[in-house]
Amino acid sequence: MHRHVLDILACPKCGNDQPIELDVAEQAGDDVITGSLVCPACQTRVPVTNGIPRFAGADAEDFDNFDFQWNKWSAIQIDRLSGHTLSEDRFLADSRWDREWLRGKWILDAGCGAGRFADVAAGLGGACRRLRSQRRGRCLPPHNERSRRARHLHTGVYI
Repeated sequence: MHRHVLDILACPKCGNDQPIELDVAEQAGDDVITGSLVCPACQTRVPVTNGIPRFAGADAEDFDNFDFQWNKWSAIQIDRLSGHTLSEDRFLADSRWDREWLRGKWILDAGCGAGRFADVAAGLGGACRRLRSQRRGRCLPPHNERSRRARHLHTGVYI
């Protein structure tokens, strides 16, 4: 997790406007590997494990079947690992975004599954934030770290 992601996060419990604070236990270069995000207003702590903020917590809905599928067949939907362009073609057609427009843009991939569209967007120069709500952090394998442009948050989306 990079510190700059703090600018877009809010406390999941109280939603205050104060910036979330970061308590770092382990860091590798610019990446926070373990630690906690701390709300200065209500003191809610969100663990950061393996570089991923775990907003969903242990009480999140269980998606064991999806975890199994994404671990067993995770590369099938990733174009560059499967030798096709199905995900890229669909991403560009459905979003109607021009390849050049994506460069440097922040892209939010909510419910990212195996991360196929985040992988495409990162390959086209977008800075991706992938969101998923599964209880365990094992369903997105390391091959999805296409570049430092694709980051992962374990959370829910509240509007």
